[in-house]
Amino acid sequence: MTVTRSKAKFLFALAWPLAFASALLFEPIPQDPSFFDFAASGRGLGNFHFWNVITNFAFLWVGLVGIEKMISLGIWKNAMAETIFFFGVLLTAFGSAYFHYAPDMHTLVWDRLPMTMGFMAFYLAMIDRCFQVSLARRWLPFMVGIGLWTVLHWARTEAAGEGDLRFYAIVQFLPLILIPIMLLCWPPKNVKPLWCMLGLYALAKVCEHFDHELASWLPLSLTGHALKHLCAAAAAWCFLLAPPKAIPSSAPTPSAPKL
Repeated sequence: MTVTRSKAKFLFALAWPLAFASALLFEPIPQDPSFFDFAASGRGLGNFHFWNVITNFAFLWVGLVGIEKMISLGIWKNAMAETIFFFGVLLTAFGSAYFHYAPDMHTLVWDRLPMTMGFMAFYLAMIDRCFQVSLARRWLPFMVGIGLWTVLHWARTEAAGEGDLRFYAIVQFLPLILIPIMLLCWPPKNVKPLWCMLGLYALAKVCEHFDHELASWLPLSLTGHALKHLCAAAAAWCFLLAPPKAIPSSAPTPSAPKL
């Protein structure tokens, strides 16, 4: 049976409440303390996580370039999901640097809030592009609000000694399941940079997982987690290479920013 774009759009919207409802069937998931066991990434800034802090400047740069591109093309309102995505990347630079300077449960909240903003904005941007609709401007506040709520819910329950990551895990990983399906079945124009974006993000998660193993042979006290930041920033950079759907006909097609 052929699934039309309108039916698929409904199914992809239905996936979120179903995922949240399914999460209630499982026990709450507290934050694993081993998450904070980062490999030492060089002495500097008063701690042993120098590269984990400094590599966040890559997010700052990509976020600034992305926002500037949206504004200079005059499309930041019509391409609001893309604009909020780059704003989330920009804020991630500060939140992640703050967290890695002093890793604990409190600073982790400020790391996850802007990342969640970016995840939800990127998902809505893909919905608009793949299904040729303009839902982002209407649904963006709601979806970003839900994403931020999942972080605050985890922080509140963690402070009460009953940490619950179930809903935050959905926000982080459900788009990684749904977006590849969208790109395969209903690819937008200029889809290659979007595939590169997903591939680099997957590589970032691999680097994060093998933080200590990579640190054992990388030079200059670099670590897997520091590489994760660079790969994730490169993934966000790929989004600049895929023009937003909402570009007016009179506007020039954005090209890759020059290095």
